[in-house]
Amino acid sequence: MQRALGHAGAEQQAERAAGGTERGTFDQDQRTPLAAGEAQHAEQSELRRALGNRQRNDRIDQEGADEQRHQRQHREVHAVGAREVGDTLLGFVPSNILEAATSGKLLGVVFFCLLFGFFLARIELPYRQSLLDLWQGIFRVMMRMTEFVMRLAPIGVFALTARVVAKAGFDAAGPMLVFGACVIAGLALYAFIALPLLIRLVGRVNPWPLFPAMSPALLTAFSTASSAATLPLSLECVEKRAGVSERITSFVLPLGTSINHAGSALYECAAAMFIAQAYGLHLSFGVQFTVVTLALITSMGIASIPAASLVGIAIILTAVGLPAEAIGVLFVLDRLLDMARTAVNVFADATCAVIVARLEGEEDVLRPQR
Repeated sequence: MQRALGHAGAEQQAERAAGGTERGTFDQDQRTPLAAGEAQHAEQSELRRALGNRQRNDRIDQEGADEQRHQRQHREVHAVGAREVGDTLLGFVPSNILEAATSGKLLGVVFFCLLFGFFLARIELPYRQSLLDLWQGIFRVMMRMTEFVMRLAPIGVFALTARVVAKAGFDAAGPMLVFGACVIAGLALYAFIALPLLIRLVGRVNPWPLFPAMSPALLTAFSTASSAATLPLSLECVEKRAGVSERITSFVLPLGTSINHAGSALYECAAAMFIAQAYGLHLSFGVQFTVVTLALITSMGIASIPAASLVGIAIILTAVGLPAEAIGVLFVLDRLLDMARTAVNVFADATCAVIVARLEGEEDVLRPQR
């Protein structure tokens, strides 16, 4: 009996031992996938952390490189922009015309072109005509190339604006809007205060009837942004609606369309100041005087077509030591401001015609029609 009970207890102990072994094996089998998953998760976390650190370091390096480049450009702009008025005047005469053309010294190129044209008109006709035909052909080719580029300009402006907005957000539009408002305010001050005062004080006539008389020409100038395209309508408005004689209008208005671009001169000054502030360049009084003088000179030589002021602005920026490619930031609002300043230019031409007519003794100028 005791022997049977001993065998039964031994069997139970063996069963318990086997069950414990099986449970241990089962627990170990369950712990093995769990531990493997934790190890894999830890490895992935370590990889993500290393990748994040690398991206952060790359971004810091890129920001450091951009900052160094901006500082270098800033120093270059200050070094060149600190020139005095005398240095700018000396830049009118290039020592090497090819070097001036390749390095963007536009003032020297303009001066050389003036001298070249002056002496070209004084050589014998056969040689003069050959050169005129050559330059006329080059001019036509360049105009075709410019028209092609201008067709692509809206795409480039969109890409430039999108890039700036993507990097700086919509806050970058704030300075541009302030610049546009400043230009519009200056044009309004000139058109609604300065010019009427000239008509009143010099022409001795009520200036306000000139606004409705010139309204068709002003609307056309605003829509086309070209004072040359508006010239026929300007002649008609000044002669038939403002009462100025054909003798005065046929001389004053074509001449004003060619050289009287006061609105463009104002825009060029404001644009040069805006770009200088954007580059952190402090312009001394002498440099500001140079900017105003060059704006007046270049405004008389620009063509009466849309966006022609950008050429004058490039000349001014080069003269004061700023990069000419900085005018790209002006493309965002240039068309709208071009329309406004063209209307001011046309109204200024009409103002000059009225004043000249009054000084010539014409009494029916801006008088109500009977």
